[in-house]
Amino acid sequence: MVHANSFPKASDGYFMIESIHDPIEVITMFGNGKMRPIRFRWKNKIVKVAKVTGDWVRHEGQNKIHYFALLADSSDYYEICYNAKDMTWQLTRVWMEG
Repeated sequence: MVHANSFPKASDGYFMIESIHDPIEVITMFGNGKMRPIRFRWKNKIVKVAKVTGDWVRHEGQNKIHYFALLADSSDYYEICYNAKDMTWQLTRVWMEG
């Protein structure tokens, strides 16, 4: 389940860009029954994942949506999701320093 500390706060010097929902390409490692995003491409930019800060699953009917809170090498935070039904990834939210 997602924890509030999975994402930065405004008091930490970050601001959020809401509701992006852009399709992305993700390189993912699979092991021990889990997925771990390694890097992803968004708008021709490669984002390297430094740390997965949280993960959770939401059910939409019979479909599972896997969410990941990520800290990038750039110190920006991202929320991405994997739709198990249609096997697609989306970038859902971004927090950038500023």
